[in-house]
Amino acid sequence: MVNTPPDTFPAAALPEPLIETLANVEAFEKTPQYAQFPHTNTYELLQGSGRLFANDPALEFLLTGCRDEVPQRITFAELACQITQTANLLHSLGLQTSEAVSILLTILPQSHPAIWGSQAAGISNPINPMLKGEHIAEIIEATHARVVICLGPSEYSDLWQKVLQIIPKLPSVHTLLVVQQPGFTQALPADLHINGVRILDYNTSIASQPADRLLSQR
Repeated sequence: MVNTPPDTFPAAALPEPLIETLANVEAFEKTPQYAQFPHTNTYELLQGSGRLFANDPALEFLLTGCRDEVPQRITFAELACQITQTANLLHSLGLQTSEAVSILLTILPQSHPAIWGSQAAGISNPINPMLKGEHIAEIIEATHARVVICLGPSEYSDLWQKVLQIIPKLPSVHTLLVVQQPGFTQALPADLHINGVRILDYNTSIASQPADRLLSQR
């Protein structure tokens, strides 16, 4: 991952380029590529968006899709912070840049910081949650994932049952980060225990992490 010098970031959103004629192309090419596209990785791109569009909505989530439902809204600034917090949590768990994080989530507000935060800390490995348990296990085993971010128990999904089935058979996994979504998931059983695996709540765990910098200094 290449760090982009901070003084190359635009102070405001650039106007959308209109390239319709040869003159437009020639004018566009007068600006160096590095100035046109200053970001060299997804983390810097998303952090830049967090600064440029801070209070604009980046995500709007509807749990039920009912007509009068009020969406859960996450701004660009909040998304950028959650990505950094996720990366910092994974770093604090000992994740190395060469190690994978497998992500087993339906489409939720947490899915996005989980994917991009994992990529900022190591290797992001989102897996189709509709796959059968044995196929999910094969993917996790092939990537040697150290951490799994997964959906908590839910009466609307069998993903948690799949996780409980496969995790004890995957010795590379040392931590399970459980995502809870109000109205969709249920509390973890009080007696839950998986030998050799730490089980942490994703939402509360990232909340305790710094949001303004990468602790790894990657």
